[in-house]
Amino acid sequence: MKKSLNQIAILLLALLLLGCGNTKETNDRVESLDSPAATHALGQIYLYGERHGANSCLIMELRYWKQHYDEGMRDLFVELPYYSAQFLNLWMLEDDDEILDSLFEDWEGTAAHSQRVYDFYKQLKQDCPETVFHGIDVGHGYASTGERYLQYLSEHGYSEDSEEYHLTLRAIDQGKEWAQERNHAWRENTMVENFILEYERLNGTDVMGIFGAAHTEIGALNVTGETPSFASQLYQQFGDAVHSRDLIAR
Repeated sequence: MKKSLNQIAILLLALLLLGCGNTKETNDRVESLDSPAATHALGQIYLYGERHGANSCLIMELRYWKQHYDEGMRDLFVELPYYSAQFLNLWMLEDDDEILDSLFEDWEGTAAHSQRVYDFYKQLKQDCPETVFHGIDVGHGYASTGERYLQYLSEHGYSEDSEEYHLTLRAIDQGKEWAQERNHAWRENTMVENFILEYERLNGTDVMGIFGAAHTEIGALNVTGETPSFASQLYQQFGDAVHSRDLIAR
């Protein structure tokens, strides 16, 4: 009987030790389930911070995108509105540059309206023809590019209930609010919302993003110091899946 009691005590001790040994693993699982990012498959997010229109940055962006592209990546996030990126996607399928030329005209007065930027897109199309652009900025150029894309949707049979129509109107409304308020904190937060909307739709796909360096520093605030930067907010949401590199300092 004494032997049986000893065996039971040893068994109970072993079970107790096993439970203690698994506590961290169990807690980690619980914490991961409570994490906002855990409800979605996570792809890696590679952010590159640029000075808009700077030739040195554009050269490195092409190099890094080609590197990621050769490894199988196809989704490129850019600091453009939804409808501008959609026009770029249409242009990628065309044999001529009519769409790019129209976009380029719309960019007059901005850092994007330079031959260097135009050549960047031409080279990207040549080297990485399966690139899919994702525009997550507020609706700059809503009265030109935005309205023209709405017209394109109407002419090609998209209903006003379609997702494309909804996202275009959403970007246009964001552009109008930005034009009226010029609220930099609101724009930063809105870019984060737009990014997450697009990123989570890809369900675990690795992506690259090109943005002004003021948006891409993890741990920093936005340009007016009112809210965490775009990259900081993404890091808060997705943790170590977010990687950032400053191209200006290189």
